Amino acid sequence: MPGTSPADVELARKKSNVVSEFRHSSLYVGEYLSQQKGEIYFVDEKEYVAQGGAFPLIVKGVGVVGSITVSGLIHTEDHDLVIGCLKEFFGLEKEGKNKVE
Repeated sequence: MPGTSPADVELARKKSNVVSEFRHSSLYVGEYLSQQKGEIYFVDEKEYVAQGGAFPLIVKGVGVVGSITVSGLIHTEDHDLVIGCLKEFFGLEKEGKNKVE
């Protein structure tokens, strides 16, 4: 993507690590942690970044099997891009649904 840098690759890796560790989107984890009075989880900042852009891929009856991750925009825009792509892929935009059963 025009305007991205090698640093975005590193951010994507760290965002994916958040999904692997916490089983939620990186934006959700960031929002959750920011609402806590104190730090609950102590994670290595070299390995994790709780900013938007990574989303878990969940298989019903199995759990999280991976993640889809974007980096290069403002982190909330990274998150919105992932959600938009997943909705389009699964045809949810047309049906007005929010999740795949």
